[in-house]
Amino acid sequence: MEESSDTYRRGPSRRSFLAAGTVAVGAALAGCSGRSNDADADARIRELESELAAVHEENAKLSERVAELERELAAYRRRLDSLNLWGFEEETMSRLQELAHGWTDSVVAIDAITDDGLWGVGTGWVYEEGVVASNAHVVEPRRLPEDHSITRYVVWDSAGNRVDGKLLGYTYGRDEIFERNEDIGFLEVPESITEGRLMEYGASRELSAEEPLVQIGHPYSLEFWTPSVGPFLGHREPFFASNVPGQPGVSGSPVLDLDGDVVGMTWGGQYIRRQQRQIDEPPRPGDGRVLPAFEEAVNGMHSYMHRIHTAADALI
Repeated sequence: MEESSDTYRRGPSRRSFLAAGTVAVGAALAGCSGRSNDADADARIRELESELAAVHEENAKLSERVAELERELAAYRRRLDSLNLWGFEEETMSRLQELAHGWTDSVVAIDAITDDGLWGVGTGWVYEEGVVASNAHVVEPRRLPEDHSITRYVVWDSAGNRVDGKLLGYTYGRDEIFERNEDIGFLEVPESITEGRLMEYGASRELSAEEPLVQIGHPYSLEFWTPSVGPFLGHREPFFASNVPGQPGVSGSPVLDLDGDVVGMTWGGQYIRRQQRQIDEPPRPGDGRVLPAFEEAVNGMHSYMHRIHTAADALI
């Protein structure tokens, strides 16, 4: 049967209308969800950008600090190199500095004072409880002209505490104690300045060539309790020599090895004269090196530890 054309003009059914409505609503909801997600993403982007900017700022500050630390480190390394005339390894220099710092409290300054107010300054160190070791030429009462004889001793520790010292004895050698020259003296002091500060002793005879040494003393040209270093040079009987600089004020300084043991005591220094020439012979220039200091040309001279013990047995 021929179908009526009305069949093609029939409006949408209820089911198709509901389906279309569902699609439309879904599309509308999907559009709303998309706009909501975009807003969240925008907010998160702003958060991340803010965090990233903060990190960049912090990183710039850290980079500046790193550069600052690198400059400071380089400066200290240059300073250490300028002080390290002898080419000691950095670890060795650090160890010597550590030892000097650790034994500072065991080193004293000695004011040898005359009755009319003049005085000389030397170095001493805690030899045993109630006893300070130094040089004979630091403590000898008559080392000055008779009208300036030393009448009292004031002993200072690194904390600024002071006590009076009493002369126990001294020797320049060529006496009943030593056949050859020496320069050792001792003061008696209250135990308040020596308690817990006894130094440890080593063997001078076991020192080897170029072995690093450190002394703690009071060089006139520098500060009190100044550590200085140099290599062991050799035996110069009845003393031993090093390149630890000797100058006024360090007389009586203890000399320590890398173990922290006292292996000797400084009494003076000897300059190495390289300007050997005859009269009318022209002076010749050197190699032109720029020296950071003259200590390279100075030998420190030191008493052996075993001779210090011998003197102590006789004088204390």
